[in-house]
Parts: sequence; structure tokens; C-alpha cells
Amino acid sequence: MSTTSSTLRLTLSTLRTTASAPPPTYGISVKILFMGSYFEGDAEAWLRPFVKDYMENEGDDREDETINLFETFIGFKETMKLIFRVKNKKKEAQKKIVSLR
Repeated sequence: MSTTSSTLRLTLSTLRTTASAPPPTYGISVKILFMGSYFEGDAEAWLRPFVKDYMENEGDDREDETINLFETFIGFKETMKLIFRVKNKKKEAQKKIVSLR
């Protein structure tokens, strides 16, 4: 799963804004499900089994990783960073330079 650091930063910023948005009557799990509904490609494919587990099971019947993803925004954000971080920043920078020509 590859992404650019700028794309990841923008996505995380958007997610942070959505997670903190009112109304407070919507829990973080509902907000994460909402945010995830906009994911595409690798991100959507990655999130799909967790959403399935979350929707089909309750409480402790869910996988530990699913619980971590949907319990707090920090857990969701940190997992996103681990999964979608840019693995080779030097190569990414070189691609950007070449695309400027």
C-alpha cells in the first residue's frame, strides 16, 4: 500500500476535523464509519474487513484490532499512519522532482 506523505497528512487532517465535529451525540465509532465510507482503493480494501467485523459482532466478540480501530480516534489515526505511511521518502521526493520537468 503506497501513498504520498502529503496525501496521508491531508487525509489525517480531514479525519481529525470530522472526528471533532459536532454533534457530540454521534460517537467516535459512527464518525469513523462515516469517514471510512469515503475511502477508496487500498484504504477501502484495508478497512472493509474491520467494518464487516464491527457491523456483524458486538463488544468482545469483535477482533481486538477492530475494537482498537473503532474505540478511539487516536487508535484509528495511529493505525492509518502505520499502514499507509510513505516507506521511501527519498524515492517519493525524486518522483516529485521528475514530475516538475
